[in-house]
Amino acid sequence: MSELERAYERRLKRHAVSGAIDIYDSNRDTYLGRLVNIHQEGLMLMGPVAVERDHLYQLQLQLSSPINGRSVIPLGVDCLWARASEDHRQHWSGFQIIDLSDEALADILCLIETMNE
Repeated sequence: MSELERAYERRLKRHAVSGAIDIYDSNRDTYLGRLVNIHQEGLMLMGPVAVERDHLYQLQLQLSSPINGRSVIPLGVDCLWARASEDHRQHWSGFQIIDLSDEALADILCLIETMNE
């Protein structure tokens, strides 16, 4: 693990996701995987698609239950790290959130609060 990954990992408490939240790449209209954990500045996903480290993505978090009347949280993110499983069937990726609306931030904070109940 690089110094950047360790610093990112320690800064904020990650909140594990209990339900299924699917993540799509808006620019390629591609399913990337499922949300593993999140905090207000970043997230981790696991899925069948490899993503590129040091690459910007426009993501959509598809919520199984609406939050604040919305079922999708759009985010601009930067991929800080990416790893494949030994058989390369699953990929884990860590992202820093670099662009989000006030509504998206409110939705993330509400999602985190819901997960901590």
